[in-house]
Amino acid sequence: MSTDSIDQLDTNCKSLEKQNWEFAWKLWEAGWAILPIHARDKTPNVSTYNHSGPRLHWPNIRNAMCDSRIAILCGYLNPVYVLDFDHQQERSFVPFCKQAGDRLKGCGIEKTRKGFHIWLRVPNHIVRHEVLSRNANVPANELVNIELLGFNKYCLCPSPLFSDRKWLQRDLFSLQDKNPGDLLALCDLAKTFNQVQVKKKEPKGSSEIDFGSDPISNFFMRMSWNSILEPHGWVELSDNHWRRPGKYKGVSASTLDQVFYLFSSSVPGLEPSQGYSKFAVWTALNFEGDYPAAFAEVNRLKSVALEEKLNSFFRK
Repeated sequence: MSTDSIDQLDTNCKSLEKQNWEFAWKLWEAGWAILPIHARDKTPNVSTYNHSGPRLHWPNIRNAMCDSRIAILCGYLNPVYVLDFDHQQERSFVPFCKQAGDRLKGCGIEKTRKGFHIWLRVPNHIVRHEVLSRNANVPANELVNIELLGFNKYCLCPSPLFSDRKWLQRDLFSLQDKNPGDLLALCDLAKTFNQVQVKKKEPKGSSEIDFGSDPISNFFMRMSWNSILEPHGWVELSDNHWRRPGKYKGVSASTLDQVFYLFSSSVPGLEPSQGYSKFAVWTALNFEGDYPAAFAEVNRLKSVALEEKLNSFFRK
C-alpha cells in the first residue's frame, strides 16, 4: 500500500471517529443516557456507571469515545426497551412482525449483524430484562432467540464508526411513545415462539406443601444457582453458563432466566435439551430424583427454621 493510500485511510478513519464523537454528543445533548462500549467485547469503556442514575457526564463519555461503540441504557434513565432477535430470523422475526401488525408503528427497527432489534419508547414504565423465547437443540451460544432488554441492560445502537448495524424503520430521534399495553402484547407474542418449556418434575401433590411465612419461604426461588450447583462440582462460566464436573472445556448447561437448560447427557436424573426448575435440579443432584426424600428434607428445614425462630423469640 502506498504512502498516499495510508494517509487517505488514516484521514477516513479520523473522519469516522469524528462523526462517531459528534453522534455521541448529539445523543447526549438530546437527553439520552449513553455508555461507551469496547468494540472488541461489548463491555463498558468506563470504570463506573449506574443504571439508576445519574447518567454519565459528557467529559467521562468524551474521554472514552476513542474506538468505542455507543450503547443506550434501557428501562430507567432512558424510557426505551428493546426486543432482541438473535437467531433463526426466518422462524421468528418475520412471522413476529406479520403478527404484530400496527403495534410496530412508531417503533424503531434495526438490522444487526446477527439479527434484529425492535426499539420501543414507553415513558413512565419500568420493566426488567426477560428471556422471552428459547431455541431447542442448538449450540449454547444460540439458546436465546428473543429477549427483552429492560432495566439493568444496555443495547448497542447504530453509529457512524461501525457499519454492521442500520435502521430499517425510524431511529432513536424519531421513536413515538407507546403504552405499556403495547409492550406487554409484543412480549406475549414473542413468548409464543418459545421452543423450550421448564420441565416440572415435581410429582402430584407437591403443591400441597405449604412453605408458610417462615425463613424458608420461597426457599427455591431465593436459592442461588451457585448454592445448588457448585457443591456438586459445577463450574460457573460467563453469562449464566455452566460446565459439569469432569468436563474441561465447553458448556454443559445454562441458567438464563432462572431455568436450568441442559446440553449434556451425562447428568443422572436429568434429560438433555430440557429446561428444569431449581427444585428439580436440587432434587436430582441431592436425592437422585427421589422427590419424597426431597420433600422430607424441605419439611426438616422448615422445622429447624421454625425451632430457631421460636428459640430466638423466647430468648428475648
